[in-house]
Amino acid sequence: MRSTTFRASPPRQPTALSLAVVTTLLAGGLLAGCGGEPGDAPDLPTGDGLTSEDGTAVLAYHQFSTSPSLAWGQGSSDPLDPDYGALSFFVAGVPERTGTLDGDRRVVLELADGPATAAQVAAGEVAAAHVSGGSLNPAWGFLVNSIPFGPDFGDMAAFLYDGGGLELVNDAFRGQGMDVVALPVVGSPEQIAGYFSKPLGIPDCPEGDEACLAHGDGIGIAGLCAEPWTLRYLPPAETILDQACDRVGGERRMDFVQAIPGGSAFLTAVQQGTIDGFEFATPIDDWDAARGGFFANPSAPQGSDGRNLGEIGLRYVHHPGWHQPFFMGWMVVSRSRVWDALDPEQQDAVRAAGREALVSSHQATDSVQCHYFRQIMEATPGTLQRGPDGETREESAELVLTRWTEDDLALLKSVAVEVMEAGRGGASPSPDQADYGRILDALLAHLGHDSVQEMTDHWFGADGSSPLAACLGR
Repeated sequence: MRSTTFRASPPRQPTALSLAVVTTLLAGGLLAGCGGEPGDAPDLPTGDGLTSEDGTAVLAYHQFSTSPSLAWGQGSSDPLDPDYGALSFFVAGVPERTGTLDGDRRVVLELADGPATAAQVAAGEVAAAHVSGGSLNPAWGFLVNSIPFGPDFGDMAAFLYDGGGLELVNDAFRGQGMDVVALPVVGSPEQIAGYFSKPLGIPDCPEGDEACLAHGDGIGIAGLCAEPWTLRYLPPAETILDQACDRVGGERRMDFVQAIPGGSAFLTAVQQGTIDGFEFATPIDDWDAARGGFFANPSAPQGSDGRNLGEIGLRYVHHPGWHQPFFMGWMVVSRSRVWDALDPEQQDAVRAAGREALVSSHQATDSVQCHYFRQIMEATPGTLQRGPDGETREESAELVLTRWTEDDLALLKSVAVEVMEAGRGGASPSPDQADYGRILDALLAHLGHDSVQEMTDHWFGADGSSPLAACLGR
């Protein structure tokens, strides 16, 4: 396995359980049975698949994002490098692992233009695509991407590799006739739970900040639902917030915009007021505007007016990350055009590279979680908000750490349990819903929980802790 040294500000220490799980994953053997019994390797195909160049098999792949903790396979493995990319661990690991095999059996990954979906891989339109785990399947994808109020990264990774989860994912694809093999290859930690112009929970107001103090303990879920805001949240968190509004009743004016990816379109939409509140990703992704973030505006993409979130007015930064306790990205490859063209030892080497990359990318991003979160929270002290014309307003732009209230978290958790149970499809589930039920039941059994409710009761924030708040000593 590669040895990579990470230069970082004091990393957040993992829990004993998570550390033990990660250590076990790194030390564990290769995953077997990720897609049927491999036979004799056929000749390498040509075209958009595996091509042979001087004895090296070259695989063209697509990626859905250039954000640092989510993808960017051409980047650096150093999380403090401005060019850091979490997918780079897998892109470097595949040729390293396959390069140790006897003969000319090295496999290299090359980036193809534009994003692609798992469905496009299954249809034979592209050979491979790195995708968000949530987009693997509309019914069950989020179960292997990140579960609201769900397990932490270490527990999910252990389920996939030691609890049969990865086999279930690929069995679901095979059962529906999808010609793909999927491997988890990118991991990242807890995400920021949202930026809003008013605190939904209890703000940690700076001394003398009268505008902040006037909000008291925040507007809460009921207040959020009554605001004429357009939010960017991703399902299933969007579904949970939407149904929470139905639960509290009262005036309802809040709505959602269709998911906008990172980059200038997202930043300028916020600056132009098309989006009034949102969640995006981890602090490293939220930081640099040139990489899809919202703060380091000297490097902002074309189209930005130069204002960061505090200057725009979205100054209340929410925690804990109930909506996405971690993230997993997956590499989906064509079974017939790619996977079956590899011999068994090559397949094992690619699996090993994926396993190592999943854990190493999570560790790398987690090691700088506090470093970048502090930069975000210290981006606008003593400054004022600005309009799109640059004119200042007599309103503070200082960012304020805000915790969702216990009552609202309890409401959201209750709705999340209902949403997850409803995903089973009742007495007559669709094929996707049946797969959802199988994966969810296996996960609960692996975690030792008897119900979804019990799983959410063991969520990391259930005891009032918040890793992001701990970065600031709060």
